[in-house]
Amino acid sequence: MIDSATQTESVLLAERNEFVVGGLRELLGGLFEKVFVVSDVRSLQDAAARLRPNVIVMDLATVDGAAPGLIRQLRVDARPIVIVLTQHDAPNVAKTLLDAGADGVVLKHRLAIELLTAIDTVLEHGRYVSSGIALKSLGSEG
Repeated sequence: MIDSATQTESVLLAERNEFVVGGLRELLGGLFEKVFVVSDVRSLQDAAARLRPNVIVMDLATVDGAAPGLIRQLRVDARPIVIVLTQHDAPNVAKTLLDAGADGVVLKHRLAIELLTAIDTVLEHGRYVSSGIALKSLGSEG
């Protein structure tokens, strides 16, 4: 697990729900020196370009279905780790996000249990898919 010796500089969080933002700030505050929060696509694009965070955690609902194109755009100038939070456990949703360049997909109802593990796994191994999503049925390992 990530510890203070490997603390990463910054995380950019795209989430509209203030209750979720509060919990995520607390959860991520111990891992990152800075936690930035935005609540819409335009703000995410602007903040990512300006702040160049090490990690971006975005809620699929917050980015209004623009996630695949947005992920590709975020990868043009920099290589932040991109973790997408979703309520959808359908394998095709996760596969679309991973194919677009997301490093991880975490189910929102497993957020408190899996987000830190997802970040740690991506930092060490490359990709993470929430345990509630069965990607093997689509021929992709998760």
